[in-house]
Amino acid sequence: MNTTLTTPDLLKIQNYAKSLGFVATGWLNLKTVEPEFVSFYQNWLNRGYQGDMEYLVRHFPLKQSFTNVFSEVESIMVLAFPYKVFPTAKPPFISGYARGMDYHLILRKKLTKIANFITANFSGKFKVAVDSAPLPERYLARLAGLGWIGKSGNFIVPDHGPNVFLGEILTNLKVQPQNRIIPDQCGNCNLCLNNCPTGAINHDKTINTKLCLSAYTTEFNSLPPIRLHQAFSGRFFGCENCVSFCPHTKFQPFTPEELTTPLTKEEFIDLPALKMGRTFKNTTLSRLSRKKLLQNYLLAIYSGPLSTSQKKALLKKFKPETTNHQTLKKQLLQKIP
Repeated sequence: MNTTLTTPDLLKIQNYAKSLGFVATGWLNLKTVEPEFVSFYQNWLNRGYQGDMEYLVRHFPLKQSFTNVFSEVESIMVLAFPYKVFPTAKPPFISGYARGMDYHLILRKKLTKIANFITANFSGKFKVAVDSAPLPERYLARLAGLGWIGKSGNFIVPDHGPNVFLGEILTNLKVQPQNRIIPDQCGNCNLCLNNCPTGAINHDKTINTKLCLSAYTTEFNSLPPIRLHQAFSGRFFGCENCVSFCPHTKFQPFTPEELTTPLTKEEFIDLPALKMGRTFKNTTLSRLSRKKLLQNYLLAIYSGPLSTSQKKALLKKFKPETTNHQTLKKQLLQKIP
């Protein structure tokens, strides 16, 4: 018979998680998603808002039953871990969450510690998930009582904001029901919608990723529409406007190491000459291919604050390595007087 975790048990686990830096935790007894989520997500896919991320279409059936991730699942612990955000996007812009060591490595290590803590104290089996598993993370976090899904589509934790990573621990342990849904607290605020550079945020809390600068620099291999080129405004990896303008966001100062990792401004200018495997080792940017990073480089150079002559010189100097590079270089040079 599987152990049932009591409220005091959950509090003990929560306190341990907080000692590791997590700002919110919650549990839910759930093996499948509710029809409401299925309908909402299917409608989003039907509108083609996933853009290049066709894996989201393939993963949709998997998202509907959590046994596809862990066959023995009885309960799921959802956790939120904070990351730092820049108040403004200064070129060459790299999102705060990508500064320093790859967050996947950090979170997986911390979640595994918690899972081992649970096993040591209450037995049971577990599966740790960070970003890559086909789980509806924000949906689970809302049901677990961590916060609410904001107008930007980001998950917002009270007193911490939308600048959080979500992680999950799926276990074969049962938990006493924890019913504490937190109501939406966005109210009449529309700062995220009003400050999205391309109007990618819809009024129904969905994102049209085909207009999202973050998607084009982190997920898509295809080139953005020409009309979006200038909107990148020197962004190299990510955007974060919808996070930095949110009044719930908590800003924390970056350390000198975080400000220079994965690269400095000087290194960015010479990016095509860098050995990227070595430069970006153990950082979030290591997850992107060289050809993708160079595509981002071209857009950031063109849309950034360099003088016209500097932009033209760097773009002319650039040696395309793919058809996309060649096409983009030509497009950008044609737009520089």
